Amino acid sequence: MDPILVDSFPYNTTGNTLGYTPDYGYSSNACPGETGSWGAGSADVVYEFTPTATDYYGVQLLAEYDGNLYVVSDCNNVDGSCLGADDEIGSNLEESVNAYLTAGTTYFIIVDGWSNSSDVNGPYTLTIGPGCTPTCEAGACGDDGCGGVCPCVDGQTCVDSLCCTPSCDGKACGDDGCGGNCGYCPGETEVCLEGICCVPECSDEICGNADGCGGTCGCSNGLVCSDSTCVEPPTECAPIQQVACGDVLPGQSNNIEGATKAFSKYTCQDWSSDDFTDSLEITYEFLADQDAIVTVEGENDSSLYVTVLQDVGNGCEDATTNCLVQDAYKAQFNATAGNSYFFVWDSWQGAAVSDFTMTVTCCTPTCDFVSCGADNGCGGTCGCEDDAVCFQSACCVPSCDNVTCNNDDGCGGTCECGEGAICQEDACKVLSSECAPAMIINCEDNLTELSNAMEGATMAFDGYSCQNNPLNSYDLNKSPELTMEFVAEHDGYVTIKGTDDSSLDLFTLKDACEDTEETCVGENSSSTKLKVIAGDLYYFVWDSWQGQIIDNFSVSVECCTPACDGTTCGDDGCGEICECADETQVCFQGQCAEPALGDTCEDPIVIASLPYLDTNDNGGAFGNQYSSGGYCGNTSDFGDDEPDVVYVYTPDVSGSYKVTMPGYTKSDGASVVWVTTDCDDFTTTCLGVIDFYNSSDPAVDGLTVELEAGVTAFLFVDSYFSSEIGPYNLQLDGPL
Repeated sequence: MDPILVDSFPYNTTGNTLGYTPDYGYSSNACPGETGSWGAGSADVVYEFTPTATDYYGVQLLAEYDGNLYVVSDCNNVDGSCLGADDEIGSNLEESVNAYLTAGTTYFIIVDGWSNSSDVNGPYTLTIGPGCTPTCEAGACGDDGCGGVCPCVDGQTCVDSLCCTPSCDGKACGDDGCGGNCGYCPGETEVCLEGICCVPECSDEICGNADGCGGTCGCSNGLVCSDSTCVEPPTECAPIQQVACGDVLPGQSNNIEGATKAFSKYTCQDWSSDDFTDSLEITYEFLADQDAIVTVEGENDSSLYVTVLQDVGNGCEDATTNCLVQDAYKAQFNATAGNSYFFVWDSWQGAAVSDFTMTVTCCTPTCDFVSCGADNGCGGTCGCEDDAVCFQSACCVPSCDNVTCNNDDGCGGTCECGEGAICQEDACKVLSSECAPAMIINCEDNLTELSNAMEGATMAFDGYSCQNNPLNSYDLNKSPELTMEFVAEHDGYVTIKGTDDSSLDLFTLKDACEDTEETCVGENSSSTKLKVIAGDLYYFVWDSWQGQIIDNFSVSVECCTPACDGTTCGDDGCGEICECADETQVCFQGQCAEPALGDTCEDPIVIASLPYLDTNDNGGAFGNQYSSGGYCGNTSDFGDDEPDVVYVYTPDVSGSYKVTMPGYTKSDGASVVWVTTDCDDFTTTCLGVIDFYNSSDPAVDGLTVELEAGVTAFLFVDSYFSSEIGPYNLQLDGPL
């Protein structure tokens, strides 16, 4: 080591680590300020600094590469003498270390790169100057004013910048007084009562009585409490009480007496995929005594939703006309004096949400519906009545006749056409509300200069059963649609390609020009590929979710007949795969072949004795029969699309056994191995999985599993990617 001497203070210098050797680095948690292990592979430059006064010193590094800065007192023992480190992610960022140094003691400042495996180097500027003196008052913790932390003494924790001593004497559970916990009750039904674990005493039939643990007995299995008895919930909506403006109701729950199971979905919910079937709901009735903006609010729970229904003569029922709004935990609507409304609290996760507080707030807007745009006194602005718009701070009724369009409406806008009509050449044209094809298309057609407002366009659909985005705001009723009819002449594939326009969607209907869950095949942004049978009838509907008229788009029709005879396999010439006619065969080098030994659990390779070593290739006559399914202690589904080889071994002795892959190199051949004791169910029987791609020494590192004498274990060799199918060596040793 030949360090550069720091001969002045303050000190400022420039340098370059290029050409130096990678001599130093530090381990994880060895240097204050960094938890990672950095620098072992990058070139470093060392500076020697001996302070003349005991004080805090600030060292700053500005590197034009991804730098790494640390201060030590012994270069031969970096981990044991490190006073501080800083490694910011990226280049041209300042790394900074604030260290307390003793006069007359020599320290070493190391300028390094971040990487442990490659040489990250480049130009830098190093500065040494006065440091920052931390401020830590007695009993305080948290920020020390210098980017560090004021610690608490052993046994204390930091709570709101103050050191706190947890108190769990005599407590088996509950709050420790410092934001922590003294423990958790082991039983599923146990609750914590004043630091003691308590088992509630409740029956499955009786409810509403004290449970002996400070709570009240409820019901389980979807039952509700009625007159102290657990019963099936009513299937008709019924409010439990009436609420009024200004009410604050604590302790509410969607699983209390009076809860119902009336709704599985709501017509005004934003996402049609939300399913409320498994949840109980609790309902309150609200009678508006004034015109007001009403806000009903509960707890900010991720699963708790409130839906507002208006009584339009059918009581507490949900229909398109009376479902006003649904939102997470808080909803706002305009109430009209004399009308009744229902607040329905429900959970799309099927959860019982307990102990929330419901508040009802009402505000009467100060608006006259003549002027507009000003503050309405309720946090919003004054608007106009339904037939008027706000123009120059006054309510204005547009003057339009639904005959002409694009002309001035007298209120700062232009006249548009009403529902079911489109504007063409400044005139409103009424389109058919029935689905009908504007044209018949055939294989190899290439159509140009199309429009969803051309001759034959319709306005038949306001939504589709199979649309990908179910948001209510996606109103397809505002846009005309262009429908094309197609009849398949041959078995094979048809690809419909349209101009890639962000607002133009393609909906595919099968067998009938109507939208049902059975006929609506799918939605695509610009193209679709279908597997068809001769005689199949399809309707391709081009529509716009933004309500736009899309002009000058093109559509092409490509048809392809697969070249498959049942004896060959692989590419079918249409971008798909030919399968073998005999399902027991596998695809090997483009031909259907009898599977090799090890293709299935029924015909595995038997490991007779240990140690065992086999050289094989999963690119042989093996099929993709199995995958780990994410059940082996790893969420990844290993081998879901690649061929696998099955081995079996039945040990005579219980113990630890180790699987290795000697000779494996990254991305060269099969690398995944998992072990299970049941081929039919990996869910609970998988003993472990390893991908040797991540192993530094595949001949030594491996997967160690516990095997039981007499219990057969299945070993699967597989690949993570299709590019990694190939030869491998599998070794099994044990017991260890």
